[in-house]
Amino acid sequence: MWQEASHTVTGEGVPLALLLLVASLLGLAVGSFLNVVIYRVPRRMSIVRPRSHCPHCGTPLRWRDNIPLLSFLLLKGRCRACRQPISWLYPAVEAGTALMFALLAWEHGWSWAFVPDAVFVSMLLALAVIDARHRLLPDAITYPGFVLAVGLRALVPPEKILEAHHLVFRSESTRFLSDHALGVGAVLILGSSLLLFLLERMDYRLLGRRLEELEASHANGGRSSAPSPIREECPLAESGPTPEPCERIADAHAGDEGRQEPWSPEWAALLLAIGLSGVFIALGREDASLAASGARSALGALVGATIGSGVLWLSRVGYYVLRHLEGVGFGDVKMMLMVGAFLGWGGAFMTIFLASLLGSIYGVTLMLLTRERNPKLPFGSFLSLAALVILLSFR
Repeated sequence: MWQEASHTVTGEGVPLALLLLVASLLGLAVGSFLNVVIYRVPRRMSIVRPRSHCPHCGTPLRWRDNIPLLSFLLLKGRCRACRQPISWLYPAVEAGTALMFALLAWEHGWSWAFVPDAVFVSMLLALAVIDARHRLLPDAITYPGFVLAVGLRALVPPEKILEAHHLVFRSESTRFLSDHALGVGAVLILGSSLLLFLLERMDYRLLGRRLEELEASHANGGRSSAPSPIREECPLAESGPTPEPCERIADAHAGDEGRQEPWSPEWAALLLAIGLSGVFIALGREDASLAASGARSALGALVGATIGSGVLWLSRVGYYVLRHLEGVGFGDVKMMLMVGAFLGWGGAFMTIFLASLLGSIYGVTLMLLTRERNPKLPFGSFLSLAALVILLSFR
């Protein structure tokens, strides 16, 4: 952590200004990648190919046109080839990621603790923008995000143990954990992917199937069906707050459908869990203290995930029982698995409370301005914002 001296430096002797600069540059690079994720993941496109191109004319971007922030300024916010406006969302995501990474570097210093929080922040930013634009929280982010949360908490245990750990661990369990920490930690990381399978199928059996039947009956009765979760709009190809339809750039993206890569986020999460558990075993065999603290931290992450997502899932079930409608989206429930694993059960409660408060303020304001009785809100965006506040303020 930080040490006070005539010139503020990190514990490694690196000047504070240099550390913040490196973190900001890393944030800019990650933010540029997040722009790709934000545009392509909701459309089930590969984030690797094709290379970055203008969403208006399809012209591949040169390296000099793809420098975070700088290219946007040099091009004056317009494509070099077709002169169409570049969305403000590009530099906003890049600058926001750089700022968040700098704040995390200020908090953690030159420490491995920076890594899990940086991963968490990156996923929250991507989910916030995607949900705001598409009303969608992709499994491609939430599923691996949850497994990463448990795995990284095991590999990089936080210094402070949450109160939930003291409630869970008794003398007998502490002794068992010390004796079998390596196996326990690996099993807990693998168990995170299995929890996803169970939650997905339990929700579908109890609610999902009924909601599908209800939607079909509404459609057959002449009422408009629920909108598609992926709307045909180009959030990164707009010059203002109103999304621009993709019709006039359909020709430029005629091959996108063929490049879509259908893959299962559940199986990807399982493979990721296997890899992380292998890394945990390899490192834990060399460091017994890492194995013990990592297993304890992984269990705490699962406790936080279960409680955090459980609160929203019970709200989802209760709303359906009372009104036979989907009050809380299942994407929000799955997102809270990730949030609860990173922040713990206490942070998960505070995130839900703050997100509900922010969402209520926004919803009431929207109702007063538009006179719409039941506006649809991107609750995932409010969960992301609340989780960022909790991460930076209460940990």
